Amino acid sequence: MAALGRQVRGKGRVYLTGGAMAVLHGWRPMIIDIMKTDDLISGLPGEILVRQGLADLEAGLCTIPACLVRIARPRLSRAGLMPRSAPGHFAEPEFQLYDLLKLDGGDAHSRYNGLVRELVSFENALDRRKARIAKLE
Repeated sequence: MAALGRQVRGKGRVYLTGGAMAVLHGWRPMIIDIMKTDDLISGLPGEILVRQGLADLEAGLCTIPACLVRIARPRLSRAGLMPRSAPGHFAEPEFQLYDLLKLDGGDAHSRYNGLVRELVSFENALDRRKARIAKLE
């Protein structure tokens, strides 16, 4: 991490995923290969929403994107994009999402369905990408 920090020229974030978390928790002695979050989710449908949700969740914010990420937590955790016990726990994120959409005004029901469809598209595309990567290893 220190070497990475010396090379960085501006502000940014480092997401430790998959094998990196196993090393930090002492489950594995080393990492053979780490795919950066940017590479793993880059170009997937819903990428922007998921990135924003991960950032909001990390900051402890209860936002529409953060609720979507909480809904997707099991699959995101399996993919190594977030820990199984993520910060910013919301009870029943589906209901919290719907309440936030109602506060925004407009047709909350249609927006909810559209956001969930986008999230499912992201999850399916992520699963396909992870499966392709697993075949290469």
